[in-house]
Amino acid sequence: MGVNALRLGIRLDAATAIRNILEHNSSIVNKEFLARVPDSSFEEGGRVEIGSPELGDLLSAARWTADHLNQRALSKYGLACRAPGTSGNRQR
Repeated sequence: MGVNALRLGIRLDAATAIRNILEHNSSIVNKEFLARVPDSSFEEGGRVEIGSPELGDLLSAARWTADHLNQRALSKYGLACRAPGTSGNRQR
């Protein structure tokens, strides 16, 4: 696993932990979150707030992951790739 993939994995793991806090703990940081994301700047009992920069970073990480998984699958199975935004159906 390369350094970039490792960093991405850490970011995605943090995103999952943040999602769980938002969904299941009313955005309040708990010990489980801190154990999963030990390098976070959050403190136990504090509130997780997501702004535009953080959301953009999370979406970027998810898209990068999806793109690279697709490329690996295309390469592994020798599949052709359609141009982005095309459905494969011809317009008449």
